[in-house]
Amino acid sequence: MKSGHNPVMPVDLAVGAGGALILIALGLEWSGGESGYGSFSALKGILVLVGVAALLEPAVLFLTRKTDLPVVWQALLLLVVSPLALVMVGKAVLPPEAGFGTGFFLALAGVLLTAVGVWATVSREK
Repeated sequence: MKSGHNPVMPVDLAVGAGGALILIALGLEWSGGESGYGSFSALKGILVLVGVAALLEPAVLFLTRKTDLPVVWQALLLLVVSPLALVMVGKAVLPPEAGFGTGFFLALAGVLLTAVGVWATVSREK
């Protein structure tokens, strides 16, 4: 018997976990002793939006009976998180003088997890 909900696969949970990791990481030391939330920038604003969108992705998938909303949600997330991952990797390669704290590297891991997960979710749509 079909429940009427879209199935939430482990890769969807990985996307959500990546989003949660981004949001948690912004609360940790980012650079110069300040948290990501303490010293706000455009990049951190985009990270918050991506983190929330990724965290909600499994819920949107489960709560929607149709497949169009989850596919659009995942495709838009893919378009934002892919260049964001490149920017974050670039920042890791060329850090500021003070360096980055644990929060930055956890956010980088969250972005990469989200990017890989959302690529996998979009690639299964045919």
